[in-house]
Amino acid sequence: MTFLPKFDRSFQDYMITVMLFCAACFFIPFVILSFDLMLFWFMVGLYVVVIGIFLWTIFSIRYRFRQSYLHLTGGLIRIKIPYKNISHVTRTFEIQAGFHLMKSKDGLTIHFQSAVLTEFKISPDKQQDFLKELIKRAPQIQLNL
Repeated sequence: MTFLPKFDRSFQDYMITVMLFCAACFFIPFVILSFDLMLFWFMVGLYVVVIGIFLWTIFSIRYRFRQSYLHLTGGLIRIKIPYKNISHVTRTFEIQAGFHLMKSKDGLTIHFQSAVLTEFKISPDKQQDFLKELIKRAPQIQLNL
């Protein structure tokens, strides 16, 4: 079963801010320093690649329930969380901090035991259906909503 992320206006503003910040970082040096056409086109290409990867990550976010793990994907990011490792789920309204694959301020934080991460933030569109499916697959989970 696959769930898509919720998308809200605050995330749209966040995306535009990130793209404008990247544009400023890439192109303000041409205003301050001398203009080099070859370097300019290199920077345009690099900007397109960076923004392309950013947009690919954002628009390919999926939360998939597999046989023995929850699979979170978005662009180059691939996270597999075994159901047995999930301890609890809390509600979150913070989009900028932590590890996340979300496009909305209204999300969930999945707490689990791992060698690298201990929590991951997501924002499934149908939160109640997502939680029902998660509890069905991992009954040990505590919900702190």
